[in-house]
Amino acid sequence: MRTFLRLRGGTEPSGYADVLERFERESGAQFPTMHRLLAIKLGMAKWDLSADDAFAVYLDEVERLVGLIDQMLPNAGASTL
Repeated sequence: MRTFLRLRGGTEPSGYADVLERFERESGAQFPTMHRLLAIKLGMAKWDLSADDAFAVYLDEVERLVGLIDQMLPNAGASTL
């Protein structure tokens, strides 16, 4: 996300949460599981999730994230060969 935002120009967000929030604003998408896992990583929340369930939902968000980035790139769908 950080690199994608850097390529789009403007000032680069400094922290994980800032990157996620700015990407959400620019894409119009929400990634609640990423927010929850980030809060756990930063010690702002405790782990209270089933690992299997959290991983499955996280993978769904990653898939949406990749799809959004593919759509937002200037030459989305163009062959690079």
